[in-house]
Amino acid sequence: MRVSANGGEARIAVEDSGTGIAETDRGQLFRPFHTTRERGVGMGLAICKRIVEENGGSIAVESVAARGAGSR
Repeated sequence: MRVSANGGEARIAVEDSGTGIAETDRGQLFRPFHTTRERGVGMGLAICKRIVEENGGSIAVESVAARGAGSR
């Protein structure tokens, strides 16, 4: 995780080294109840997005196949 500041803005970047996010799932990541896990509920990123946007921020995800995913 990396944290940086630029003027009055903060940036938090989180990365992993997994298999990346399937192209078919990328457009659905922030939708409530979307999950790829057998026991998942699909609310984690939907809640994060709502909190971030209600506080004037934005959230995005980048993914490269076989290299993991990151958020910013």
